[in-house]
Amino acid sequence: MASNKITQLTYQMNISNSLEIKEDIYSPVFSTGDNLLWQLWFVPLVKNTVNNKEYCSIYILPVANPDETSWRKRSKFSIKLFVKEIKNFQTYNLISSNNELSISPDTKIENGYGYPEAFERTSLYNGELIICAIFDNIEYKDNKQYNNNVSLDPLPENLVEAWKNHLFNIQPVDVEFNVQGEKFYACSSILIQRSKYFENALSGVWAESTINNQNEDDVYNETKIEEDIKEKEGNKEIDNSIDMKNNSEEINEEKLKHQIKHRIHISDYKPLSFAKMLSYLYTNQIDWNNNNNNNNNNNNNNNTISVAEETNNISFTIEIYCLADRYLLTDLCQRAKNRIFEELTVNNVAEIMFRLVPKYEDLKEPILSFMAENFEDVCNSKGFKDVLANPNDYTYYNRIMSEVLSQHFKIQKAKLNKQHLQTNNLAGVGLPPMRPGPPPGMRPPLPLPYNPSVGYRQPPQLNNNNNNNNNSNSQSN
Repeated sequence: MASNKITQLTYQMNISNSLEIKEDIYSPVFSTGDNLLWQLWFVPLVKNTVNNKEYCSIYILPVANPDETSWRKRSKFSIKLFVKEIKNFQTYNLISSNNELSISPDTKIENGYGYPEAFERTSLYNGELIICAIFDNIEYKDNKQYNNNVSLDPLPENLVEAWKNHLFNIQPVDVEFNVQGEKFYACSSILIQRSKYFENALSGVWAESTINNQNEDDVYNETKIEEDIKEKEGNKEIDNSIDMKNNSEEINEEKLKHQIKHRIHISDYKPLSFAKMLSYLYTNQIDWNNNNNNNNNNNNNNNTISVAEETNNISFTIEIYCLADRYLLTDLCQRAKNRIFEELTVNNVAEIMFRLVPKYEDLKEPILSFMAENFEDVCNSKGFKDVLANPNDYTYYNRIMSEVLSQHFKIQKAKLNKQHLQTNNLAGVGLPPMRPGPPPGMRPPLPLPYNPSVGYRQPPQLNNNNNNNNNSNSQSN
C-alpha cells in the first residue's frame, strides 16, 4: 500500500453541557502513526487553594507501548492543545492554539502533559466544548485499526515452523546453559530453527557446546529412571517424615542427566539478559523491563528518569543488543538498536560512543549525530567527564574524539550559515498591516483566549467504558 504523507493531524473531542460534567472524561484512543497511541483527558474541576478559584484541566496522554519508558519517541512532534465552546451559535475561545507544548524526551511515559489550570470554570456557558489536539511533523502511513492487546505483526516463519515440528515430534529439553552459575534449559529443536548460530553450534559444526556421549542403553526413559532410583533404596522402610519434595527433585536431576545432550557455559553475559533473549526465541516477544530496577522505579515519583535509571536501562538494552548480535538474531538486534537510539541522553551517549560504537559500526551514524548536535550539554555531563578522565580505557579514544569534534563543527557552521541567510532575507522587509477590528455592532467572543501554564499529571486508573457517549471525531489537515 502506498503511503500518504501527512504533515499535520487534528484530533477533536466534543462534550455537551459543559457545566454539568462532574467526572474526568477521556477520549477514545487515537493514533498518529508508527503505532503511537494517545488520549485526550479533560478534568472538569480543579480547585486552587491559593486563590480559591475553580479551574478546568486538559492533558494529552500517551498510551504507552510495552517498549516505551519515556517520551523520547513522541517528543519529536509539535503538539498544540486548544479548547473552545459553542453556545447559541457563538464561539468562545478558552485556550489559544498558538502555544506549542515543549515536552522533555526524558519525561516518564506514564505522565500526561498539558494545562493543570487551563481556564476558569466560570468561563463556561454550559454549551458544547470542543477540545482539539494538533500534531505537526508527523508521517501517517496507513489506516490500520490498532488494538493494545493484539499484535499486528505476524509470527516469523521460523518460529511457526519450530513449534510445528515440536508439536509432531515431541522432544524434552536437551540443552543446558550455565550463565555465570545460573542454569537455563531449552529444546534444541526450537533454538536451531530460530538461530543460525545455534543451528551450527548444536549440530557439532562449532565446538562451543559440550555434547554428552550416550549409547543406546542410555537413551532417556522416564520410567526406567524412576525404577532405578527406587531400586537403590532396596527394601528400606520409608519414614513418613521423608520430604517428598526432595525426592521429587532427585528424580528430576536424574532425568536431566539423561536428557541433556548439550551443555553451554556463558560467562560474559548476565543471567537476566540471557533469560530475556531465551524467552524471545520461544515467543518472539522481548520484555525490556529491567527487573533489577523495579524497586527503584516504584520509589521514584519524579517526572523525569534519574541518571542511575538511565544508566541501568541503557546498559540492559546494550547487553540485549550484544546478545542478539552474537547469536545472529537479526530481528532482535534491530529492535535493541532502535531502543538504544530512543534511550540516548546527554548523560550516557559518551560512554556508548567511545566504548560500543567501535565494535558495532552500524550504531555509529545516529549516535555520532546525537552527540555532535548536543555537544555543549554532553561536555557538562558526568558520562563525558568520566571518559575524559580515563582515555586509556578506550582503544579508539583519539579517533572517536576527532570524529565527534569534526561533526560538531560542521553542524555549528551550518547553523551560522542558516542564520546569516535568514538575516539577509529579513532585511528591508516592512511590518505587516494591522489586523482590522470587528465590524460595527459586533463584539469579539468572550472570554478572550487564555494562555495558561503547562505541567505534568499522572492519570488515575483509566476507565474508558464511560466514554461511549462522547461525540469524537478525527480530522486530517
